[in-house]
Amino acid sequence: MIRPTLIVVIVVLAIMVTGLFELKYEVRELDQEKGRLLAQIEDEREALRVLQAEWSYLNQPERIEALATQHLRLATPNARQIAPIGAIPMRPAADELAQVADAEKAE
Repeated sequence: MIRPTLIVVIVVLAIMVTGLFELKYEVRELDQEKGRLLAQIEDEREALRVLQAEWSYLNQPERIEALATQHLRLATPNARQIAPIGAIPMRPAADELAQVADAEKAE
């Protein structure tokens, strides 16, 4: 009577030991993956800091002004170029825009 119980206990113990080893290696693999992901997150944060610093440098008003002066060749506006608000044409109403669109389709 002791022998069948002993065999069952040994089989159950062997299954538990096998499961424990599999669990150990799975946990080790997940821990390594966690380490890789944390390193990747840190790399991405560093890249983000570099991009933010570059963005700050590129958006300096003095730099933009120098580039605009160099490439756009803009002149200072004079008083004759400034118009009153009443001189700006109003945006057409939605029905007028629809009529224009229908007219363009008909052509």
